[in-house]
Amino acid sequence: TTPMMLLALCLVLSNNIGATVNVVTYISIILLNYLMLGIGFVGETGGYPREFCAIIGFIPFILMFWLIYATFVKPKKSIANNVLFGMYLLVWSLYGVVYLLGEEEKNMATNVLDMIAKCLIGLGLWVYYTKIISV
Repeated sequence: TTPMMLLALCLVLSNNIGATVNVVTYISIILLNYLMLGIGFVGETGGYPREFCAIIGFIPFILMFWLIYATFVKPKKSIANNVLFGMYLLVWSLYGVVYLLGEEEKNMATNVLDMIAKCLIGLGLWVYYTKIISV
């Protein structure tokens, strides 16, 4: 699901600043995403200690979010983009922290994070774009 979530993020951010999503940029983001996930997999399967993989896994994570920020947030001031980017960054960062928990706690926390990342942010985008709720 993460490539689609990243595509949705890039599409929304680019739409808010009147830009387009370059295929090379998106592919770079996806490659960094898979590198991050692959490093996590190595830690899960015991190839290297989980703590080591968590630290190393944050390198492609930081690069991925830096690329998104530099491409879709920094070029043009947009409160909506800053808020959405910040929400994604916070929630996705927490996955890296939860990765270090014990199996039962990690499973429960990951389910909560999935609900936030996939359901609540998705519903928030729907509300924002449909303007179904006015403030």
